[in-house]
Amino acid sequence: MAMLWRISYSAAGMFVRPSPERSRRMPRSRALRVTLLTGTLAALLVATGLMPIAPSPAEASTGGLTISGRIVAAPSSTQAVEHYDFSVSLRGGGTDEYVAYEQFRGADFSINAPRAGTYTLRIGSVSTDEPSPWVGAWFGDTPFSWHATAITVDGTTPVTGLVVTVAQASSVSGEITAPPAGLNYGLTASAYLHDPVTGGYEFVTMAQRDFNGPYTIHGLPRGKYLIHFSHSGEGGASGQRTAYPSEFYPGSRYLDKARLVDVGAASDVTGIDGALDYWSFDVGRTAGATRYETAVRLSAAEFTPGVAAVYLASGTAWADALSAAPAAAHRDSPLLLTAPNGVPTVVLSELARLRPAEVVVAGGPGAVSNSVVTSLRAEGFAVRRVAGADRYETSRRLAADAFANAPKGRQVWLATGRGFADALSAAADAGRRGGPLVLVDGESRAIDAATLSTLTDLRVAELSIAGGPAAISERYAASLPPAFRGVSVHRYGGSDRYETSRLIADQSFSSTFSSPGRAFLAMGTDFADALAAAPIAGSSGSRLVLVPGSCIPAATRTTLIERGSYNIRLVGGPGVLGEGVQNMSTC
Repeated sequence: MAMLWRISYSAAGMFVRPSPERSRRMPRSRALRVTLLTGTLAALLVATGLMPIAPSPAEASTGGLTISGRIVAAPSSTQAVEHYDFSVSLRGGGTDEYVAYEQFRGADFSINAPRAGTYTLRIGSVSTDEPSPWVGAWFGDTPFSWHATAITVDGTTPVTGLVVTVAQASSVSGEITAPPAGLNYGLTASAYLHDPVTGGYEFVTMAQRDFNGPYTIHGLPRGKYLIHFSHSGEGGASGQRTAYPSEFYPGSRYLDKARLVDVGAASDVTGIDGALDYWSFDVGRTAGATRYETAVRLSAAEFTPGVAAVYLASGTAWADALSAAPAAAHRDSPLLLTAPNGVPTVVLSELARLRPAEVVVAGGPGAVSNSVVTSLRAEGFAVRRVAGADRYETSRRLAADAFANAPKGRQVWLATGRGFADALSAAADAGRRGGPLVLVDGESRAIDAATLSTLTDLRVAELSIAGGPAAISERYAASLPPAFRGVSVHRYGGSDRYETSRLIADQSFSSTFSSPGRAFLAMGTDFADALAAAPIAGSSGSRLVLVPGSCIPAATRTTLIERGSYNIRLVGGPGVLGEGVQNMSTC
């Protein structure tokens, strides 16, 4: 039986947003990506103020850990904040995890941080019998978590005098329906506020109903909204938990066809309707005559000329290339493959089309020969090599090279360097989250000094382990929390590579939507096609899922449905992914 091993040392997050640098680097050639609410019960309870998050008695603190301030109403407000309930919550610096929560009435607030550190603070509205007339805001007077002003708690001096301005709320309403009419449990309308600075979207709130009919989303700040309709409960002829595919207003499953809804201050926008239909997959295929051509075709479909870089890795050896995939995603760049001793003509043509600022060769001369570097320089490309003495050092150097100047406090994936399967799915997810993948010797008893140094330099906030104990030992996993105190550690491991891949795609605290709800499927017994797809999946916010060549594991198909990944891109020809995969037939 497949299992998800979890080692958790942190509070559960409420929702996940794109990292600031990811939002700023939204590629022009691709539609915008969206980060969605997890929908977990605990998160919803916290968000509505029904289940406060509080430190344990052992962690409770006062004095120098106190953060206090006052709420003021926006000048246009016609009501006074003194007569209403609010919440105040803290999120750990550099993470999406809430670590403290309090409720209060009136303008003055106070909350204790669990320990010294850097935090962001959010004031939220709290509804009693009627929806609150106020909109929540982050300290810094912004509705976007990634624009919040950081607060440093030193543990000695209380933080006082903070001021947060709140405005009166707006609403969006309409009808939401799904066939057949009746008990369609979990029909949901969600509002995502568009950030014109970064191009990202912040989940604000949602409305849910158990029957076809009217909905109203309350508590919205002014701005332009993506309205997303979905189904998360029972119903429909298929009998599956999610019976209908989601859609965006005004009636498209595709994000790039969505229309933003303009919501003014303290206003009510009506007539925003959503009608869900029966489920279906949209399946396409990207394939070439060789693995080199397949990678080129993936690149050609996604990238326009003038990219920051092209990462080049061996098409016959996987180790060095695995960490190059999230590095490429981080820079919104493709990963192309080359023969060890010469660059295929089709790859040279793609390099000429892309006109990259540089070509980054992943791995030493044993993987990609010096003659390849020499030939590329002769063609006029700026080429540099990132390599170490072995696959582990190469992995560390690729991570340090790509992420050295990125904001710290990120998620890092760890995968065994003794096999490629677990790392392929993790590489795509690392790119999606804007973090690196680091290969380790999974049979070691504990983390080694060099890896510890690299991760310390990256100031990692969360460690995710790809694969079960057979891939990365329990002893190795147990060595991580003492080495990184305060850092959450999670393991995603299944009974085989396909279940591990599914678990990575179905992480508990995240549900990321790309345009248009896309997932890449690649064969799990070879690395080349999945490797080339990984940075594209990562940078577009999509999933990469490994499957057998002839069918889709039933649990994988269910996960794709429940995560809204209905636009399926097969990577590789019919000889690699056959008719059963094309038809999304289950194993």
